[in-house]
Amino acid sequence: MYFFVGGPSTPLQQLTSTLALGYFLFDFSWCLYFKTEGSVMLIHHLLSIIGLTVTVARHLYGTEMAATLVGSEITNPMLQLRWFLRESGMYNTLLAEINDWLFMCLFGGLRIGVGSYLLYCYLNHPTPDIFGKIGGTCIYLIGWIFWVSIVQFAIKKYRKKQSEQNSPSVNYSKSKTNGSNVITGEVKTKSE
Repeated sequence: MYFFVGGPSTPLQQLTSTLALGYFLFDFSWCLYFKTEGSVMLIHHLLSIIGLTVTVARHLYGTEMAATLVGSEITNPMLQLRWFLRESGMYNTLLAEINDWLFMCLFGGLRIGVGSYLLYCYLNHPTPDIFGKIGGTCIYLIGWIFWVSIVQFAIKKYRKKQSEQNSPSVNYSKSKTNGSNVITGEVKTKSE
């Protein structure tokens, strides 16, 4: 897949790039209309749209675009599952924990680990022109911005879990108030 960098796209790579361009155009429009994403995600989408448009229009960069799509979008199902688990109140489950770890490991391993190696090879390859090299570098740098956010989130999440384990335990008991069941939390110290 990563053998003919900077060269003409195959028909399958053209089809893949066209479908991906449609996806990114739709998702970018959705994000703008509903204001669901921040500036980094919007820049990611915009760079992807520009790169895919150039790939489709020039029939070039199919190899590198296919590699980029696989490496960057393979974590998307875990990101979507995370959203569904959070929205359905199931984020504090073992499935959510496994999903978060899988997402972090795949993102770091593929986008940062493998992506660093592929970008190094790409930048040192004689065939790709300056536009391909600039585009590849830009999307790679966006990946690093995402990675820093992911690491910051993980640190915050696990520090919070650690502090909850070290804090006084909470005793939840059911009580009736005004005829409805409510859950009240009573803080119990370790000495009680």
